[in-house]
Amino acid sequence: MKPLTEKGVVLVPKKYLGELPTISADEFFDYCWSNKNEELRDQYSIEVKSQVKKSDIIEIARQNRDWIAIYEEYREEKGSNAYDIDKDPKGYYKWVLDTLKYVKENTYNFIIPLNQKEFEKFTHEVIDQYEQFLENNSGYKLLWDDKGRKAKSEEASQLLFTGIVKHYCKANNIDLNREVNLGRGPVDFKFSSGYENRALIEVKLARNSKFWNGLEKQLIKYLQVEDIKNGYFIVICYNDNDLKKVNGIDKITREVGKKNNVVLKTYIIDATYNKLSASKL
Repeated sequence: MKPLTEKGVVLVPKKYLGELPTISADEFFDYCWSNKNEELRDQYSIEVKSQVKKSDIIEIARQNRDWIAIYEEYREEKGSNAYDIDKDPKGYYKWVLDTLKYVKENTYNFIIPLNQKEFEKFTHEVIDQYEQFLENNSGYKLLWDDKGRKAKSEEASQLLFTGIVKHYCKANNIDLNREVNLGRGPVDFKFSSGYENRALIEVKLARNSKFWNGLEKQLIKYLQVEDIKNGYFIVICYNDNDLKKVNGIDKITREVGKKNNVVLKTYIIDATYNKLSASKL
């Protein structure tokens, strides 16, 4: 077998693979809620846990360094559990294998974009394959827990998009590093083929509280900073309420694009659980 790299590979037992960071703001506050409840009520007048914002938790931590020290001692004594690779509750692992399997079973011949028209077609076809994977080939199941009760985070949907792009580019002998660049910075993805043919892509959950801000402010700002004219906004919907939330988004997208002199296109992907497969419709 051909080695993956020319460097050595360190194999680590599953039991040592943990999720980072091991200390989080939410877990710190959970500890405080259970062990410093009286202080929270007296000093901060906090009566309902769900009403506390992350910014509030950070401020509480800054004002109570001794609470952090006690919490850190608690975490050291408690230790950490290994990440469950088989169930993959956060979607960190299975996306690589499942997207690769989909690409092998659903071959698609992309053109290597040489001009703006071909580049726009290429970008649309990549997004279309992502949509097909999620909606019609059970890819949506990777965005839920194994019982279909709890939906995963926005990052899980972005990782699945990464897998579809990388595997299709490799299968079509498209140079991912040069022709198509994936960014993991403030904007989710950046496609480029030369300087003229460029596009930014945002993958957002409809349930995200900053959803509209992502379309009307974030994506527009990134397009302006990068001097790029094409933006794609992919919306993942987990239930009927999400689908209702994005009703009329096409009209808003056109208005925002026209106002800012850019070309925006929105894709709405239905990732509700237990849909009938395309073969049974």
